[in-house]
Amino acid sequence: MVEIEFYLEYWEEREQWPPRVDDALLDFLAVLQNNPDSPSIKICIHWSGRYYYEFFRGYVVWWRVKREKAEVEGIWTHRPMLIRVLAIERM
Repeated sequence: MVEIEFYLEYWEEREQWPPRVDDALLDFLAVLQNNPDSPSIKICIHWSGRYYYEFFRGYVVWWRVKREKAEVEGIWTHRPMLIRVLAIERM
């Protein structure tokens, strides 16, 4: 699993969301944390090194993935090391 780091105001903002929004975000983050490159989240859009995804109607999560260059079975790859949640926005 890839570690997740949240923006400073996340915990305060989270208290104001309806429970269904919070549940949907936690479900999405679990998928993201298990594999940020999963084909099941391909519908997210990449923009200038950042990703965003509408995880609940009207709510978008923005994040960035920090990667580390690593060799796996003789092949060089950029392995995800950290997911930085940058913002949750209500559209």
